[in-house]
Amino acid sequence: MKNKYLALADSGIIALINPLNGQLVSLFIERELMHPGGRFVDDPERDIDGWANSGLIMFPIVSASKDNIVSYEGKKYALDQHGMARSLIPKCSLAPSAKSKIRNSSIINYNYKKNTDINNIKYVKGQKNPKIMKLPFSFEILEEYFINANEKRLEITTSIRNRFKKPFCYALGRHPAFISNSENYMDCAFYDSNGKEVITLAKLMELSKTRAYIMHGEKSVIAYDNRSKKGVHLWTDFGNIMLWSPKENMFCMEPITDRVGNNDIELDLSRKGSYRDVLYSGDTKKYHTMIMVADKRI
Repeated sequence: MKNKYLALADSGIIALINPLNGQLVSLFIERELMHPGGRFVDDPERDIDGWANSGLIMFPIVSASKDNIVSYEGKKYALDQHGMARSLIPKCSLAPSAKSKIRNSSIINYNYKKNTDINNIKYVKGQKNPKIMKLPFSFEILEEYFINANEKRLEITTSIRNRFKKPFCYALGRHPAFISNSENYMDCAFYDSNGKEVITLAKLMELSKTRAYIMHGEKSVIAYDNRSKKGVHLWTDFGNIMLWSPKENMFCMEPITDRVGNNDIELDLSRKGSYRDVLYSGDTKKYHTMIMVADKRI
């Protein structure tokens, strides 16, 4: 391969980040957890069956706006599904621990300057996806990854900053994709923080043909295989968790702050627009995600 992944490692935990798209393409904690769709195109381990990504940032919208159009202070702008962040080219770097030379943390930085034309990576000629996207405000997204070896987990801090003189409302989401780790997907289900079954993988796959499943007000979800007794646990303070699965080999557990409509309304990003969360000029907000293995439901 011509390119190299950013590799984080500590005490047997290994995380790989694709510096071309900022995606977490591998996380080994006792076993591989991530779907490898976001790897380099020449990587033989890349698998795009189901989804050609391993995870992405959804900002400043989650899902899609009607006709791929959003508005801000009365003007309209073309914006594709899940927003603009996924089409930005990040700056990625490794950072050594303060106490040692162990490379157990990294920083992924996305910057957007107002009214800059961005090529839409989802653009397909002949379809409704916009070829070029732009927004009238500036923002910065900072992703900080850290391997917590003592707790055997990957910790992710997502910071968003308004670099514009006026406020805007937003939705923020992370879209990590996991492999099912199941001999038979019929054995896999999702459980909430109380250990209650939320939905089976089989039902989620059927639902995902038209929409995702949202766990409102939930901080924790475990995808667990009742036969192998293996699973993956995601914790977040985003406020909600969205579940989606296009194929039996993979599923997504997505921290989101909000979601409005289902491609059926035009989203307004003005201060009193479609979303309840507002980022004022110069302000920064931080959100957290943790990923770990689960050998029991709770």
